[in-house]
Amino acid sequence: MIFPKISIGSWAYAIGPYADHPVELEEVTRRLEALKFDGVELGGFKPHAHPDLYPNKKKRQGLMEMLKSKGLEVPAYAADLWSLPFAEGDPKVVKQYEEMFDRSLEFCVDCS
Repeated sequence: MIFPKISIGSWAYAIGPYADHPVELEEVTRRLEALKFDGVELGGFKPHAHPDLYPNKKKRQGLMEMLKSKGLEVPAYAADLWSLPFAEGDPKVVKQYEEMFDRSLEFCVDCS
């Protein structure tokens, strides 16, 4: 028998009514653990799981250990790509977008 798993995006606590005062990721995960969620989809933007906030493999693995200790899986990672309007064609912005894309991939590999 297949049992569905329940998760929520961490960005739910960083946009909309929380935009001016986002809830820190540690607090988000405490709440999700208490509510018996199975996972958290990580928002790869500040103040949550942005590569700048977890700048190396050790920090990223620490993040994953924290999530695991709360019984939370990570079914998805939403990279911070919308802050760079690459479709406008500015070569500088396109390069920044590509760099953020690469950093986000590296983040995911380090977390696996």
